[in-house]
Amino acid sequence: MKKQSKSDKTSKTRLVSRGEGARKLPAGLKIGHAHDPFGLTGCTVLLFDPQAQAKAEIRGSGPATSDFSRLDPLHASGRIDAICFTGGSSFGHGAAVGVARFLEDQGRGFDVGVTCVPNVPSAAIFDLIVGDYTARPTPQMALDACLAATDEYPQEGSVGVGMGATVGKFLGIENSMRGGFGVASAVSPNGAEIWAFAAVNSFGDVWEAGRGKIIAGARKANDSLEFANSGALIASGWQRLGYGGALEVVPPENLSAKEKSSIKPSLKGKRKKLSADLDEGGPENTTLVAVVTTAALDSLSARKLAEASHCGLSDVVYPAYTIYDGDLTIAASCGKVKEDLSTLCVLAQKVVSEAIISAVSKASSIEGIPSARDLLGCK
Repeated sequence: MKKQSKSDKTSKTRLVSRGEGARKLPAGLKIGHAHDPFGLTGCTVLLFDPQAQAKAEIRGSGPATSDFSRLDPLHASGRIDAICFTGGSSFGHGAAVGVARFLEDQGRGFDVGVTCVPNVPSAAIFDLIVGDYTARPTPQMALDACLAATDEYPQEGSVGVGMGATVGKFLGIENSMRGGFGVASAVSPNGAEIWAFAAVNSFGDVWEAGRGKIIAGARKANDSLEFANSGALIASGWQRLGYGGALEVVPPENLSAKEKSSIKPSLKGKRKKLSADLDEGGPENTTLVAVVTTAALDSLSARKLAEASHCGLSDVVYPAYTIYDGDLTIAASCGKVKEDLSTLCVLAQKVVSEAIISAVSKASSIEGIPSARDLLGCK
């Protein structure tokens, strides 16, 4: 896959804040994107004013998170000022510093007398092998995202944290398709809004609800638009071995030559070593989800909503929660509407699925990695 050279990067950050929808975000929530369109990485910031009650549930085996301890139900304070979803793997967590600076300048955060200390949990996706691996979200990029944040419906697809996202990587990055950032919302019977924001960078394929049809995922070959069906391959004995420069996909021993020839993995255990930092490797995929509601939630209710939201993730991402993923959900309350928790949980599952599907449906292709729009002939 062609890499963008450093000399080609004439601009480091492009700001994006407005989307196609006409609906406003809930009162007290603003969202901003910023990204590097040449390095193919970026970040997305959710800003809460006043603070939101929030908890998280991590089910992937390899999450990349920072300042997540306060999202545990046992933490003394679960109130947060912002969420930062970032590219760049663990390198991207530095972007959250820019969010903290922005909030400190506004006097938001925990008052310690001499200043205010903002609470900004961050979670990262691995996008280092998509564009220029030396390009990482920075504090300035996150600050730009904060300055661009509005209460307008956010732009979706290949923006912000979704700029370098890909899905369906069982057969290698060259056989994958574009992931992205997606949004969906619903209103409960008692008038509570519930929104889902998803950064989709999954190991597994993205399916229609109910798994009737793959929308975006691993392709049988890097020059094909025919889906391989990652879950079916794994169930039949295909194996992905190793991390980093030792990645390899191995077919079952009893497979016929004809069947083997129909699948052409791009992982052959010969991937170029990018740097000492990447040689050890690790889980290179994750789906990050933030569910925000105007319903009043205490600490345990927020945790339950985060748990239930995973059902929406696993309904449309398959396989999910693999040893190669860092899948997680955050549930945050920024309102006081009284609503039945079970109702909220069911609606959360629905909007999470819809947000994930929207993320890949609105993504744009890049050289060597097509998008779902290419399958539909969209421009």
